[in-house]
Amino acid sequence: LAAGLWRFGGLPPATGATPPARAAFWLFVAALGASMLGSWTIAPLARAAGYSPSLISAMFLLRGVVTIALHAAYLGMLVRALNVSMRSVGAALPRWAPQAVAAFVGWKVLSIPAQSLLLMFQRGIINYPWMAISLAADVGFAVALVTLLRFAEPVLARQESPDPAG
Repeated sequence: LAAGLWRFGGLPPATGATPPARAAFWLFVAALGASMLGSWTIAPLARAAGYSPSLISAMFLLRGVVTIALHAAYLGMLVRALNVSMRSVGAALPRWAPQAVAAFVGWKVLSIPAQSLLLMFQRGIINYPWMAISLAADVGFAVALVTLLRFAEPVLARQESPDPAG
């Protein structure tokens, strides 16, 4: 996805899609960084420093909120960039594209705090039904995003190719 977002930011400037596409790339990178930062570095450092479990939980909740906001921002910018680039050649995105972003954000708003609560009360024991639901939802959103990008691919290819009449 990161490579695709970076490539998408290289569309001809005349389309107007470059600024939102580049913003989508950097917001995506920031979302990954916030997600990984919380999971792999903050928790072990906070435990080693002797922070209370409630403070660690608050840090994870804050990480969840920041991650959700960054995901919403990058997906919103991606849909905006796709919409602008497709309108520049007279095409349109499917009506469900912005709704998919809203659904993804809604899912994350529900899932990240719920996952944090489950981890707090289960003391690290894996909850397989929750894991299956989370993976199924994430796969569903990934399929929607890939479908959206596949839908836009022919239009984007036309924008990248040199004008044969010029």
